[in-house]
Amino acid sequence: MDSNENRHELEVLISLLDDPDRKVYHSVRDKIFQYGMKALPILEEAWDHQFNPVVQERLEDLIQAIQKETLANETSQWLQSNTPDLLQGALLLARFQYPELNFEKCRLEIGRIIQDVWLELNEKLTPLEKIKVVNHVLFDVHGFKANVSQPLVLSDLMINNVLETRRGNSMSLSLLYLIVGQSLKLPIMGVNLPEYFALSWMHKMPILTHDYTTDDLVSFYINAPAKGMVFVRHEIERYLKETKHSQNLIYFSPCSNYTVIKRMALEMLAAYERTKDESRVRLMKLYLESFKF
Repeated sequence: MDSNENRHELEVLISLLDDPDRKVYHSVRDKIFQYGMKALPILEEAWDHQFNPVVQERLEDLIQAIQKETLANETSQWLQSNTPDLLQGALLLARFQYPELNFEKCRLEIGRIIQDVWLELNEKLTPLEKIKVVNHVLFDVHGFKANVSQPLVLSDLMINNVLETRRGNSMSLSLLYLIVGQSLKLPIMGVNLPEYFALSWMHKMPILTHDYTTDDLVSFYINAPAKGMVFVRHEIERYLKETKHSQNLIYFSPCSNYTVIKRMALEMLAAYERTKDESRVRLMKLYLESFKF
């Protein structure tokens, strides 16, 4: 069945949502539900133009049910992976804001960036020289830069927007840096600082599913929004002192890819709460429940 036929059938089913017979309604609801994420744009369009409060409520119920079901399934699969793909995790989050997001388009764009870095890397380079290559490709060749606006701009968190606008915040630019680095087997992990996100270069390839509680394996740190500037432990100590946070070892230690995506989800939740987007606040809280393992 092609997309036009899908749309026509969905529109017919939507027109039946006002049926007073509960059995008919549940049958129609089940048929719409089977379309999954493909039904969302048409359901949301119908909701925008619907003046019948009963149908509007039923449409909203369907939209949320499909979102929750899809979210639960995809999140479960991602969390169960022994090699959690950061790009997939970021794309799943971006789908909160853009249900019709084209994953393949984002993957192709990231792939071009990764290839550009790969062409300039070789095994004879030192870790610092490899970082210079990544920095050159990301910030000079492709023109990525930081947006330091306050409060946080939601669009700067979304990986698809970062790829399109070449602009991001400490979280999204660090995520991009991690995706590129880990795709090329560079030993880079996140560092989950309070109110900021940094990266670490490890002495050896780390376990990406593991939150470390030591900085013994860290050679140096990387500040992605500052065009990949390299810094040392002392700078974190000074940052924590200036921001009045404790010198907790967790702030110097590498964090897992799961924690990276969870941190991004928490920042998105804060942005949704600020804009009072209640439906996405509920969904994001449901999503974060999945990380309690």
